[in-house]
Amino acid sequence: MPWRTLIEAANHLQKNSDFQVSILSAETGNTGGKRMAGEVPVITVPKPGRQKQIFPSHGPADLLICPVTWRTRNSSLKFTGEFKGRKIAYFPGGVYSIDNILRALGTVPVKTLLPYIADSVTPHDRIAGLLKKYGFSHVITFSEFTREHVIKGGWPAKDVTTILPGYDPSGNLEEDLHWFSEFGLSGRKYLLFMGSPTPIRGSGILLKALDKFASTRPDAQLVCLLRADPGVEKTQFDQTLARLVHADKIRVFWGKMTPAELKPFIRNSRAVALPFLVVPSEIPVTFFEVLEMGVPVITFENGGTSRYIAPGSVTCKPLSVKSLATGMRLLWDSDRIHDEKSANAVNLIKSHPTWQQMNAQWETTIRKCTSS
Repeated sequence: MPWRTLIEAANHLQKNSDFQVSILSAETGNTGGKRMAGEVPVITVPKPGRQKQIFPSHGPADLLICPVTWRTRNSSLKFTGEFKGRKIAYFPGGVYSIDNILRALGTVPVKTLLPYIADSVTPHDRIAGLLKKYGFSHVITFSEFTREHVIKGGWPAKDVTTILPGYDPSGNLEEDLHWFSEFGLSGRKYLLFMGSPTPIRGSGILLKALDKFASTRPDAQLVCLLRADPGVEKTQFDQTLARLVHADKIRVFWGKMTPAELKPFIRNSRAVALPFLVVPSEIPVTFFEVLEMGVPVITFENGGTSRYIAPGSVTCKPLSVKSLATGMRLLWDSDRIHDEKSANAVNLIKSHPTWQQMNAQWETTIRKCTSS
């Protein structure tokens, strides 16, 4: 489960309900340790299969909420047979296309893609059979698209709930204009990319698409606010940038910005490019933060994520430089399309749950499952 979603839901239950919550973190090496995530203890336990007993003391009244994927094997779920209480499974990921993944070979390391290849070729009825075998009563998904596939795989529709990831509304967040002013962007037209430039987020393809787009639009400009996370290969991004014909059309900032510093960059952009080649966990919170401000998104087709944000986005053919450049051109040239997507984005997020509303949905689902 994406860490923010996990921490939000767990802390809500700990503080606002009669549930006592612990997070079990399967790790190698030293186990039995404890740390805190907010008000919730995180207990390190052996990875499944490494030791017979991994659960703390518990009984029939307790509840296990366990992450699964399409590729989850019998050996990975066998340990749940030791749990004496009720069980809910959740899918932090989505539905993956083998065509998309194969296109990413050569751009994303094979090792990174292997789990998604396994997910894409595993029949969806397989996980339903395993969950029934080990006594799970309910499944939670992070998008309606994934829910549909769980049901097609043989799980009863009444026992599958979609709970979208939450987000932080930015309406009351006061903007810090320091960096925005330094960039001199006030009143200027630009596209924005932000976050870690890892290959799976499509940063290299984005640079090539911008180069193609800029060859026909002299006023093109892309601003990249890049976060150098551990393991990020800065050299690869810089080398791709250096090979471009129109590298002068790209402004790059390496470092961390606060939400208040990021806000004016997002709010004033023509569109935000988030061309994930594969979406590891559905649906990245960044999409909600952008759409809430009425800023359209340019992205690749990615199952449940792209289907959900479709009203406020331009969806391009997976890993196509040409299609991505065309998406840029659509939102850059047409005020009608841009304004339509902008209005759709605002309307979409009006009904999207905040973190507090998402937490309430988790609690409601859990109570339903534990009272039946």
